[in-house]
Amino acid sequence: MVQRNNAKGQSLRATVTLPAWLDRLALKLGRLQGFRTRTQVLHEALLRYVKEAERELFDAAMDEMARDPDIQEDTKIIAREFAATESDGLGE
Repeated sequence: MVQRNNAKGQSLRATVTLPAWLDRLALKLGRLQGFRTRTQVLHEALLRYVKEAERELFDAAMDEMARDPDIQEDTKIIAREFAATESDGLGE
């Protein structure tokens, strides 16, 4: 999960080399979204990348679990156990 720590002294300086066209485009689009500096644009882009990558990893893990025969069987057992509870009170 993405954790942000904005405490003073928790930042680091990094040198990034980008193709000129990407830098220009990122700054242009970033300014349209209200970012004033290259640092703000890169920070937002990296944060979005990390969140998306985390989501993809989570989804892949869920897909793997869904294909696991043991988990499928457990899910069926739980569904049977709660079937009566789910319909309780519905015909009254």
